[in-house]
Amino acid sequence: MGEKESVDLCIVAKWVVPVVPSGVVHEDSTVVVKGGDIVAIVPHSTAEEKYDAKEVVRLDKRHALVPGLVNMHAHSAMTLLRAIQDDVSLMDWLQNYIWPAESACVTEEYVEDGALLACAEMLRTGTTAFNDQYFFPEATARAAAKTGMRALVGAPIINVETAWSKSGQEGIAKGMKLHEQYKDHDTVHISLAPHAPYTVSDELFTEVMKLADEHDLRVHLHLHETEFEVTSVEERPVARMERLGVLTERLIAVHMVHLTDEEISLIASKGIAAVVHCPSGAAAELSKAGVRLCIGTDGAASNDSLDMWQEIRLAALLERSALSPSDGRTVLCSQLLEAATINGARALGIAHRTGSLEEGKAADLAAVRIRSEPVYDLFTNLVFCGTNTVTHVWTSGIARVVDEKLVCVDEEELLDKARVWGE
Repeated sequence: MGEKESVDLCIVAKWVVPVVPSGVVHEDSTVVVKGGDIVAIVPHSTAEEKYDAKEVVRLDKRHALVPGLVNMHAHSAMTLLRAIQDDVSLMDWLQNYIWPAESACVTEEYVEDGALLACAEMLRTGTTAFNDQYFFPEATARAAAKTGMRALVGAPIINVETAWSKSGQEGIAKGMKLHEQYKDHDTVHISLAPHAPYTVSDELFTEVMKLADEHDLRVHLHLHETEFEVTSVEERPVARMERLGVLTERLIAVHMVHLTDEEISLIASKGIAAVVHCPSGAAAELSKAGVRLCIGTDGAASNDSLDMWQEIRLAALLERSALSPSDGRTVLCSQLLEAATINGARALGIAHRTGSLEEGKAADLAAVRIRSEPVYDLFTNLVFCGTNTVTHVWTSGIARVVDEKLVCVDEEELLDKARVWGE
């Protein structure tokens, strides 16, 4: 027998779900990590014969290793506004609760504390990358870098004065400055994030798309979020975005409800980066039309949770409820896991580094303890069985969660700060 290869980490699990190829499960396998990257996924016996690891993590026989989840829509710092008001319409919620609270509270320090708390929550539930949009994006970028998460942080652009910018033009200028700061960063990058059609002028959209093309940036936009947004204007938002040249491969469109068949066909033909799934009947039709679907939690102020597993399960349940015996379609849990991992990574332009467990990619992965037996179909157990627990999380091979406890930040300190902000 030849000399063993020295590696940094071997993670031993009952199941390994690489996501790519689709629907594959490796049983009794080991993920081998060196220099922060995956170098092999092999049977246990092969790993023991071939590799000499500095650290071996032996998960119990009920664990599945999956790629770190990719949360494709978040307002991270809004963890500090969690449950401030529920059960009202969107515009009532924004105008009478959220915007006044933000005017009174939001500072760079506030955003950094809220974003750190969000990163802690996301890591504990198996998310290793996220797509964000909020004020003081420089603070969110620092929080992501500190916790080892991958992030596309949106510079917010809106036609009114905010705590971060006096105008939409200033928001663009500050966003581009932040892009210059992070353009060579390993894990954190910047996008331009016009808030929504009803808060951004034609002129700002035109400038955003010009800069996005020149600097190869993603554009993160709320679009068709409510019926009011669609019906209260003469020109439907999708038609306006088409006229302004926004529907391109750079666009990450969030929500996308109340769509006509013609609009779905148009969106599919434009090849936009992704539609982020807001659970609705339109999602299945968008996917059927060939649009890349991803999954996001939205902000904790509206969702009350940043747990992607809850969103995956909700998407599956709503899709099931929309099916009829005559449809001839079924909910494929493996595809939902793809929507929450590799699809998001592709939309963010980072699929060469994350989103699936493959040789040469970063070791961004989560260990999920399956708490339901027997296991006939692992994907079903992962998606529908709500008693599972994320016990370990790694980003670039570095442990961020061990035995259900964060090891990269002091969560109790973050909670204490959040309590003070709430007062």
